[in-house]
Amino acid sequence: MQPYELERRKVLLFLVSLLAMGAALRWAQSQWPAAAVTRMPAVPAALQPSAAQLPKPAAPAERHAPISINAADVAELKKIPGVGPVIAQRIAAYRQEHGRFQSAADILKVKGIGAKKYERMKDFICVE
Repeated sequence: MQPYELERRKVLLFLVSLLAMGAALRWAQSQWPAAAVTRMPAVPAALQPSAAQLPKPAAPAERHAPISINAADVAELKKIPGVGPVIAQRIAAYRQEHGRFQSAADILKVKGIGAKKYERMKDFICVE
């Protein structure tokens, strides 16, 4: 018997086994429908927390003024979502080489800032 014939037989046996298990599973599901879902009993009023005991909702996030990509230093640039120390340094270096950004979209010219990153940061930057 050749080695590849043995492998073929093993694969065939595996596939037939899967087919048999699938058929057995379908038969079992038809014979025994899924168990009914039971409802949990309601919590008694005495055990429900009062309004004073409930945690207070978190305060809405404070809206900060946009960061000027023409005036911000590296530390300030790192506060922009999606900007870490490397990208902040690249923004500062780009500004040194090419001068001021004319629009916020000009930041796309900086290596490492693509359309997705720009979409995340565009509401947090300005050129003023």
